[in-house]
Amino acid sequence: TRRSSVMLLNSLANLESTRADLRNEEVLGHMIALLKPEEPLITHEHTTKCLLKLLDHHNSKAIFLELGGIPPLVNLIKCNDPVVQKATIETCQLLATDNQCRIDFNEAEVVAAIREALQRE
Repeated sequence: TRRSSVMLLNSLANLESTRADLRNEEVLGHMIALLKPEEPLITHEHTTKCLLKLLDHHNSKAIFLELGGIPPLVNLIKCNDPVVQKATIETCQLLATDNQCRIDFNEAEVVAAIREALQRE
């Protein structure tokens, strides 16, 4: 199942020896697809945690941007699940260290989404 697959990917991303192999267009493309709203919360949780580990390298950030990963990530900020929300915001924080990501964040209104999430709480 998808849930089991993303849990496995998350476990592999925790291992330094396999992390570099996961930082590619194919894996990141599948991870972005798992950010869709119709996926279950547990899938979102493990996907965002995995992305947090994989997007620590400039090349993986560039691939993530090219594949259009920012908009689905921003949508997860609005999620009611605090674990998903926390992992998503931490991933955005990591991405914000890249200049191009910051530009894309402005276009995707990331700050507004975070402000909205904070106001709900």
